[in-house]
Amino acid sequence: MRETQLRFGHPPRSRILARRPRDLSPPGRDRPNNQATPTHANVRLDTKERDAVVSHRVNAYSARSVTRSSQSDAYFCQMSLYRPRPRQPSGVPEPCLPTGAKAPPSGPDWIHEIKHDGFRVLAQRAGSKVKLISRSGHDLTYRFPLVADAMAQLPVQSCLIDGEAILCDDNRLAVFQLLRNYRNGHAATLCAFDLIEIDGRDLRRQPIEDRKLTLKRLLRKQHPGIAFNRHFDVEGAIVSHHACKLGCEGIVSKRLGSSYNSGRSRDWAKIKNPSAPAARREAEGEWR
Repeated sequence: MRETQLRFGHPPRSRILARRPRDLSPPGRDRPNNQATPTHANVRLDTKERDAVVSHRVNAYSARSVTRSSQSDAYFCQMSLYRPRPRQPSGVPEPCLPTGAKAPPSGPDWIHEIKHDGFRVLAQRAGSKVKLISRSGHDLTYRFPLVADAMAQLPVQSCLIDGEAILCDDNRLAVFQLLRNYRNGHAATLCAFDLIEIDGRDLRRQPIEDRKLTLKRLLRKQHPGIAFNRHFDVEGAIVSHHACKLGCEGIVSKRLGSSYNSGRSRDWAKIKNPSAPAARREAEGEWR
């Protein structure tokens, strides 16, 4: 390397010309009136002046890096990948979740429902306002307008319904891949299986058979966006056999006399269909 060349490949000192330093003041803040505007005059710099300019630029670059780093962190915190789980909306409890089981329970103390492959939804009606909340607390009202319209037409002032948003194929079988496409959400239907609140009355402490009876009466008039998910009081093995034969996701068995409890409950048992697409998605770790 030539002696006249500086470190890091800079040109010789004799060719270093003064350049206008960048305006590093924060955005929106004007330059003071008494501050002279640098010119592009080709003024030769001695060693101290050059070092001062370089030091000024390095410090300014470090300050900008810190600012950009903090802004970048704030930006990524706003992205969905880094966004914390939203809080459950006011008046909407966390849903009751079934406990996995290898075989359905037997005996007269259980009722059994078909488990359809769809989105878990808590449908809230408060006056003229309707909100569809996902299991994780996200607002899905915009995705399922038919369900929201059906909720708005119910003959109540307020209610909170637990169900599954589904979309069926030509064989009237719920197919999650159809529902996964945003373009098909307008035709989704809420398969309602529990009633948590109605006209200000909290029903969570009431037995499940009473809640389902009240829900059935509420949905006695047919709506295209909501349907009652009927239950069976026969042996669970029989219901599970027919559900698997039809290609459904499985069944959910519920203990008679049980209340509605948020989180995992041993009063609800989920028995999967091993050949259903939902079981394969879970085995492969695919998003649901």
